[in-house]
Amino acid sequence: MNIYLLIGFTIFCFLMLTLLRKRKDVPVLMAISIGAACNANLWTSSNMPLEKWGMIFDVGSVLYILCVFTIFLRVKDYSIKDGKSMALTSITAIMISAFFEVFARAIYENQFTLEHLYIFSGYAFSSLGTFVGVWLMIDFYKKLEKLKVNPYIEILICITTCAFVNTLFSYGGVALVRWMRIDNFLKIMLGTTIIKFFAIGLSMLSYLFNHTVWLPDCVKQQLETKNEENN
Repeated sequence: MNIYLLIGFTIFCFLMLTLLRKRKDVPVLMAISIGAACNANLWTSSNMPLEKWGMIFDVGSVLYILCVFTIFLRVKDYSIKDGKSMALTSITAIMISAFFEVFARAIYENQFTLEHLYIFSGYAFSSLGTFVGVWLMIDFYKKLEKLKVNPYIEILICITTCAFVNTLFSYGGVALVRWMRIDNFLKIMLGTTIIKFFAIGLSMLSYLFNHTVWLPDCVKQQLETKNEENN
């Protein structure tokens, strides 16, 4: 994959989410959250690196931001309880997919080695990072809502916080378990940070489109209720 295909893929993912929310909002958010969460751990900078301009990019960073954005939308457009429920469902899906992958590899290779435990631990640290990151994101969201902060600033702060925490747990956990230095660490951090902020920018555009032009039913109801209160 080249960098232009990665950019195109990123745009396609957020465009798909934006358009599909129109009719079946909750099932779409749930399906994309679980799908993105499970695949984000398969297409990482370690498994499928894309080196360009002296940096290393990966598809997993895009999928992770997509997953967190769907959770944020569930919190923002529905309720915090719904957002937490969806986050726990996605995390559970990650661990189940990790279990399947590890045992499928062991069956294929006809042996169970320490490498399989390393793979599983990578999923576990990522899941833990997601759990901590999402709960911290929700805590920030509550405070920002009280301050009546612009929703696009909320998206930037909340998703960036969650992504940062997940990165600490994921890379820190891998380095701890394998007791090794992560190769090309600076290149990976630069590449993944750039692609994540690009995805966060698309998240803002998606939110804007779904709250002005292409409104899901839940957003319509919110706007109608708000208009009734103002009148």
